[in-house]
Amino acid sequence: MNILIYILILIFKITENTLSTIRIIVIADRKKLLGAILQGTISIIWIISTSLVVIDIKDPIKILSFTLGAIIGSYLGSTIEEKKMEKPSILKN
Repeated sequence: MNILIYILILIFKITENTLSTIRIIVIADRKKLLGAILQGTISIIWIISTSLVVIDIKDPIKILSFTLGAIIGSYLGSTIEEKKMEKPSILKN
């Protein structure tokens, strides 16, 4: 059961960080409504992932999952941003 929680924390945090980068790109493209929707989604994901860690803050594997998710999500977000620079149409309709 705990392994599932660790995996969920990792996936949620990766998703949150990656979406945060995409949101910045979307806002830079002047798509305010999509940026706002992404922020709402990011907030929900953050609340869930953070609460899963805070419930049992003494579990070092939860903290590690959260941290690794942030690192991987940041890397993925940076990779997406880099691809956006190479191909300006990556997020366009």
